[in-house]
Amino acid sequence: MTLTVPQRIGEIARFLTVGLASAAASTLIIVGFTETLGISYLLSALMTFVLVNLIGFLLNRGWSFRTDGRMHIAELLRYYFICLLTLGLGLALSEGMVGLGLPYYIAVFLGAVLVAPVNYIAHRLFSFKLGTGALPSKG
Repeated sequence: MTLTVPQRIGEIARFLTVGLASAAASTLIIVGFTETLGISYLLSALMTFVLVNLIGFLLNRGWSFRTDGRMHIAELLRYYFICLLTLGLGLALSEGMVGLGLPYYIAVFLGAVLVAPVNYIAHRLFSFKLGTGALPSKG
């Protein structure tokens, strides 16, 4: 499917909205688990993974990428595979930022923000198999 520039911008904006809401929710849950229960922020981040990403999958599938048709388990598994890869990258970035002196709650949020472009491209191409969705050529 070829996307126009406004369609692509809309898709990216929807994806970023879901991502930012997910990152904010994850951060709040992580802080809650860490501050209230005394759990490591890294373990707290892992604990939020399944729930927040399931909601993100449903929102990205139906709203961000407007994927039609029946949902397949393979699609969900591909989505979680990408989420696991980017979780690892985000946690590594977070650990590095904490090591540099940033508070963990800022580091976790920034880690999620920094992996957003990778998430968008990987979910578009791999999770939902939408291809590049190239913009129409001029001429």
